[in-house]
Amino acid sequence: MEMEKLGEADEGAPVYVYENLNLEDTRKQILNDTRGLSGIYMIVNKTTKDYYIGSAATNRFYARFRNHVINFTGSKIVKLAIKKYDFFTITPLSREGVG
Repeated sequence: MEMEKLGEADEGAPVYVYENLNLEDTRKQILNDTRGLSGIYMIVNKTTKDYYIGSAATNRFYARFRNHVINFTGSKIVKLAIKKYDFFTITPLSREGVG
């Protein structure tokens, strides 16, 4: 699994970068890292450099990831790109904890 911790969310700096989104270990890591969080995220096509920015309400970050990357029920543009290229990174850009 390729995942890089970039530190705390300082002035818009990404918190984590996840690659190999098709791997179960990566999916579990995203679930563990984002449990109870809300925030803004970016999905980047590493081939074309196109990106999608979205947001997730409290405790919904993993659900948004699952919708876009696993179930393909999120953005139609993201779904088609992931199926075509399969080289993507998901990056939480900010996060808010519960409590």
